[in-house]
Parts: sequence; C-alpha cells; structure tokens
Amino acid sequence: MGVLVFSAVENDGRVHLFSRRLEEQDSVKMEGTDGAVGPAFSPDGAWVAFWSDGELKKVILEGGLPVPLCKTPLTFGTSWGPNDVIALARESGGLWQVPASGGEPEPLTTLAPERGEHSHRLPHFLPNGQGLLFTAMKSAESEVVLLDLATGERQVLVPGGADARYAASGHVLYARESVLLAMPFDLVQMEVRGTATPTLSAVMQAIDSTNTRIETAAAQFSFSTDGTMVYAEGGVHPTEERRLLWLDRTGGEVPAELPPGPWSRPRHSSDGSFVSLENAYSAIWVHDLRRGTASRLTYEGAAQDPLWSPDGAQLVFLWEPGDSPAGIFAQAADASGSPKRLSTGPHHPSSWSTDGASIAFVSDGDLWTLSMRDLGIRTVTETPFSETQPAFSPDGKWLAYRSDQSGRDEVYVRAFPGPGAEYQISTAGGHSPAWARTGRELFYLRLDPTAGRYAHDFMAVEISSSPEFSASRPHRLIRRPVSTTSLVRNYDVSADGRFLILTPYDPPTEKVTEIQVVLNWFEELKRLAPVKN
Repeated sequence: MGVLVFSAVENDGRVHLFSRRLEEQDSVKMEGTDGAVGPAFSPDGAWVAFWSDGELKKVILEGGLPVPLCKTPLTFGTSWGPNDVIALARESGGLWQVPASGGEPEPLTTLAPERGEHSHRLPHFLPNGQGLLFTAMKSAESEVVLLDLATGERQVLVPGGADARYAASGHVLYARESVLLAMPFDLVQMEVRGTATPTLSAVMQAIDSTNTRIETAAAQFSFSTDGTMVYAEGGVHPTEERRLLWLDRTGGEVPAELPPGPWSRPRHSSDGSFVSLENAYSAIWVHDLRRGTASRLTYEGAAQDPLWSPDGAQLVFLWEPGDSPAGIFAQAADASGSPKRLSTGPHHPSSWSTDGASIAFVSDGDLWTLSMRDLGIRTVTETPFSETQPAFSPDGKWLAYRSDQSGRDEVYVRAFPGPGAEYQISTAGGHSPAWARTGRELFYLRLDPTAGRYAHDFMAVEISSSPEFSASRPHRLIRRPVSTTSLVRNYDVSADGRFLILTPYDPPTEKVTEIQVVLNWFEELKRLAPVKN
C-alpha cells in the first residue's frame, strides 16, 4: 500500500522523521534524522532527502546513516527530479539545484522584481522531467508558476495559488487558503486543459489567515501514483493577536496604550513620541504615545516594514501600490503629501543611519544599502547564504546582521561601508540585532525551543571599537515570550534602554495533528474534475 514519511515533534520537543507503512499501525523513527524537516522521496522511492543542521541530506528508506549532500540554509521545499537533481528553496530568493549525489548548489530560477516577487518556494518536478512547478511569493499573494526546464520560460498557471504538484490522474493540484483544488493538465503539452475544481477543504496550510507572505504557504497533503491521498486537517492559521509593551532590562513590563491586534515591526521615532507598526492587512499605522491614539498611514496596496527617518519627519516602507512594481517609498509622518518612490524591487528597509545618508535593506537573501543622496543602490553581502536584519551602529561605522552561514542563525558585525573583517557576536545562535543608543552595547534574541514556541532570551554584548573592534562574551538579560519576524527585527530599543516588544495575546491552543488517508482518491478526483482526452 505504500509508505508515508513525515516530520513530527516528540514529547521532549525534538523533531525527527518517521516512516509508516500504510498497512501497519505503528510509525518508526528514522535514525539520524534529528531536527529533520521537509522530506522528499527519490523517484524510485528508495531514498528520502531532508534538511537538518544546516545541510541537505539523504537517507535510505529501509535504514542507514544519512548522507550529506550540501550545506544550505533552512529549506522551504525540496523536490527530487527524475533527472536525479534535487531542487530546493530558501526563505528568500530564487530556487537552487544540486545533484542527488551531492555537490555545490547552483541557481535554478531568479526573481522577477518587476512582479513584486520576494521568494520562489515549494518546487515540484513534473514526472517527465521537462517542467517544474513552484510557488512565487509576492507582497500580498502567491502564484503557481510552471518553469520549462529546456527553454527556461515561465508561465503563471494560478494567480493566488500555492504548493502545486502534478497527479497521475492528469491533474495539477494546488492549495488556496486551505482548499485543495484540481485542474486538468496535459503533461505532454505542459498546459492547463480545464478550470479548477475544489476537491478538499480544511487542509492544513502554512499561511496566515490574512496574508500569504507571512508563512511558507506549504499545504500538508501528498498522494501516490496509485491514487492514495494523505492530508492533515487544520485549515489556515488564525490571525495572531499581539500586545505592544515596554520591557526593561530586569523584566519589568509597562503595556503601551494600544489594543491587541495583528501588529508587527514596531519602531519608535527618535524623540520617543510615536510608534509605527504594520498590521496583518498590509497597512502602516502610527501610534501617538502622548495622546494614546492610532492613525492609519497607508490605505492602498500592500505596505510593510515601516522605518523612521532620523529626524522623525517621515517614514519609509516597502510598498506595492497595486498598479506598479513594489519598492521603498517615503511618506511624511503626518500623512501629508503622496508617497515618493525611492527604489524598485522587493526591498525590505531595516535600518536608517543616524546621519540620514543610507538605508540598509534586505532583498533576495542579501544586504544592500540605498543612498539618500543619489538613490544609488550598493551591495553589502552577496553570498549563497541568507543575511537579513541589518542594523547600523549609532555612529554609522558598523553594521550588525543575522546570517545562517554556519548552518544556524548567528549575529555578525562588519565595518561599514567596508572593507573589513566580519566578527561573530552570538555564540550559541541568535538573530534580530539592535544597538543601544550609546553604541557600546549590542542586543539580540536567542530562541529557547525547550521553553516554548515564543520563548526568547534577550542577550547583551559589550562592544568596543577603539583602538580596534572587540566584543565581550554574550550574557542573558531576561527571558520573555516574544513574536519575531525573519527579514527585519520585530522589536525596538528606546534611548533609555527599554525594549519595545510584541508578545502573543492569548495564543490559540496547539492541537494534535491528524493525518487522513483516502484510498482510491483519484477515482473521486476524476469524477469531480473530469479530464478530456
């Protein structure tokens, strides 16, 4: 009847791969797969590829030690093609490919910034090896795209869809907000031959209920060539409500006068009078701390990642107006005038130097700067790894950031504008660096997975740059549940050293995942979405 392989969390919080023959009752833990996610079968079903500990690996299904294939950041989807090449996705940027025997990953796709793309994810080879389905993530939606591997040509098959794969019944199946849809597809001509039909609902899908860009968009379903369907029930994630509050170095809390909501990316103005936030509906809000009021800054299109100018007179943010490409725009903080375009592309602003000369932003997994003098763009990092969350030091001479070059997230500092050495600041994992206003201390977050999904340690490191750069051993200040984001940090530091954070507000109870198995499902699929010969 076949074998199911899945990633699961044990009672001790550790993640492993498990296999289960469908005719049997018990699942078997696959040895050597500690921390493994994203399993993908080889075409003959004998091997399973997966990611763990900063590497793509493969293991024989019947048992044996895993074989490392290449170093890579956390994968956002993998597919083992009939040409014995594995396609893999990362958090941002295009797709990569690596021989199934191992080697250095090579680019497979590149982003189309004019379309607002920030990531290609969830690759799935067609069984004839001639095409590849993948999901293009945009600011406010996702698209199912077909890549012709011979010509390199791309076509959008489904606007608003995600995680598509071909079924031997003659259909392409994809997910849209937890609904699984099927459309007839000619494998030889590689073209759609009919309209989409809903087939299953409440399929677990990793999207936020209001915005597909927040999660991976992966849908939890799979099927065999003989028509056996497996899927996890659960639907989309509920929108997470968060509280905004001030936190001191000893753990003391003072709630901000703002109702809980789907907030993210808090930043306060230089004089401490205002806080900007993004909500899950891709709009920027400004909260007046003196009067306890909040006003909306953006209305049209999708806006995110607000950032104050050093003088507090304006905000910049990534905006996709809807009728033109995404880019960084500037808007007066009092909402007067119209937004002014500063750049074109999926550029996530993260830090503005105190002299007002440069904005550091993230795009395609690398760090860049935008000159406010001539709007020129300069590369800071260009590596096969993922670098995000750049933060200028108060004197503008250093840039802190997060990188996964070691196989896990760590915080680094390098001279700006360079050249110069790169210094690792964190020692046991870390992300989201932020400088104290004095420039003599650097903070970052470190996840403690044993203490819960949101539990983070606030770490502090003493910094000296004279006569040369040096950093002390990191020490923990406090532990606190905190909501985090990946491209830019999700908290801020005030002039007096307090942290402005977002903490989960009455998060939903985690439910046990149930996997449903449906035999001969292709017969039902053909009835719902007939294929014309």
